Amino acid sequence: MINFSTWAKPEVKLNSPEIILQADEWCPYNCKPNSALPGFMVEIAKAIFEPHGYQVKYQKLNWPRALHNARTGKINGVIGALYSDAPDFIFPENSQGSVVNAIWARKDINLNYKSVEDLKGYTLGAIRNYSYGIELDKYIKSNRHSAAKIQLISGANPLESNLKKLLHNRIDLIIEDNAVLKFSLQNRVIKQQFKHIADIASEPIFIAFSPARPDSKKLAKLLSDGMKNLRLSGELATILHNYSVPDWQ
Repeated sequence: MINFSTWAKPEVKLNSPEIILQADEWCPYNCKPNSALPGFMVEIAKAIFEPHGYQVKYQKLNWPRALHNARTGKINGVIGALYSDAPDFIFPENSQGSVVNAIWARKDINLNYKSVEDLKGYTLGAIRNYSYGIELDKYIKSNRHSAAKIQLISGANPLESNLKKLLHNRIDLIIEDNAVLKFSLQNRVIKQQFKHIADIASEPIFIAFSPARPDSKKLAKLLSDGMKNLRLSGELATILHNYSVPDWQ
């Protein structure tokens, strides 16, 4: 078994085969490309694939377009997919993270959330083409044409847009992963303006590969096997520590 903590990783050459992955910015899972902290799932991909001679390229793009590009084979895959996001994609057996979707609100909102029925009377902000679990997905689909109930948003940084809408009373609630929202609000004065209402569901999250490319099954297996090695060697813990994210297993 390879010990990644002691093994000298080979230099990735410019002519190495590329693995192109796209997603909209969703720190700490995937952040600003080519930065010191590009996101822990980006670092996981690089740590696993580059020793096999691949060059990992992460590109920021809005989620619907990223899914389309992967689905049609223009790129290798997407970062941060749930099974329900893209059931036709090729998923590795072992996950690259775990999401905990939660309802967040302005501090003046008093909501005792038990089910989607409790959302009546509030305007919920969500991200277009994201999956939030069966119950909330059904609620969003049923009310997506009512701006008083649901407001869907897309773009390169949809979370920031939703936070601004929340601050300006254009919506009352948002649904977002706890790690993402906490990472976004850390060291920001505006974090005092929001509060956590309820956790909705926890699901594994993946780097998922194009159903249209012949190498996707191979890449998914390399990634799945690599997760075991990263965890055993301690390198996964080192990567996660830099983002203040605990291991989900």
